[in-house]
Formats: sequence, C-alpha cells, structure tokens
Amino acid sequence: MPLLADAFFNSMAVTIMGGLAFASLLTLIAVPVFYSLLFGIPYRRASSCADKGEAAESGT
Repeated sequence: MPLLADAFFNSMAVTIMGGLAFASLLTLIAVPVFYSLLFGIPYRRASSCADKGEAAESGT
C-alpha cells in the first residue's frame, strides 16, 4: 500500500487517535461536570446495599 510508506501517515494516525481519545474524555467527564455546575444539579454518591439496609431498618 502506498500510504504505509508515506512519512506523514504515522504522525497523522497518532494525531487522529489522540484527538479521538481527548474527545471521548471530554464527552464522558467534562460535559457532565459542566452541566451539573451550570444547572445546579447536586452531586449524589451511589449508596451501597449496606446503607439501604440500615435505612430500611431505621424507618427513614
């Protein structure tokens, strides 16, 4: 294949892979954080099964 011998092919491939990785991290991490900050959505930790059992026993 002629593209494999090209000097710019490897650097272009690395640039594309880096851009895809950066865009994925931006989409999965930064966008939800900014959305929650802008719209005032409180951060809530997921409770474990032990916490649910204690809450059910105490009646809350």
